[in-house]
Amino acid sequence: MPRSSTSAAVAALLLFAACQGRENPYGTGPQNPAAEKEAPPVAQSLAGTYADTIPCADCRGILTNLQLNADSTYVLRETYLDKQPEPTEQRGNWRLRGQVLTLPPSGAHPGRSYLVETSSQLLLLDGSGKPIRDANLDYSLERQ
Repeated sequence: MPRSSTSAAVAALLLFAACQGRENPYGTGPQNPAAEKEAPPVAQSLAGTYADTIPCADCRGILTNLQLNADSTYVLRETYLDKQPEPTEQRGNWRLRGQVLTLPPSGAHPGRSYLVETSSQLLLLDGSGKPIRDANLDYSLERQ
């Protein structure tokens, strides 16, 4: 057997052997903690409703209500005061990395990130991931 054919056969055999035992799609097997039935302690401790009125450049404010569920799902409702009578609603899965809570983009809705300042306060982050801090404006959501 020529040397190149032997190398190809060995590579194919190794590739085949490496793929054995992968019945579950990546990240969905029992070794994945996200597949567990019970919510992790962090998700349980953050679960709850956070709300407040966030500053708005062209309206009186954005009435914001964020429901974080222990199963890592969320519902975000925002009403632009004096501009939009009905709230917009965004649903999805939230994640926490360090002290940053992230709501990924969903459809036409942009993603949001919050700094978990305390167990009862979330602070909105700007597009570069930095806290929005202004002495005259409050960009935080309080646990209800």
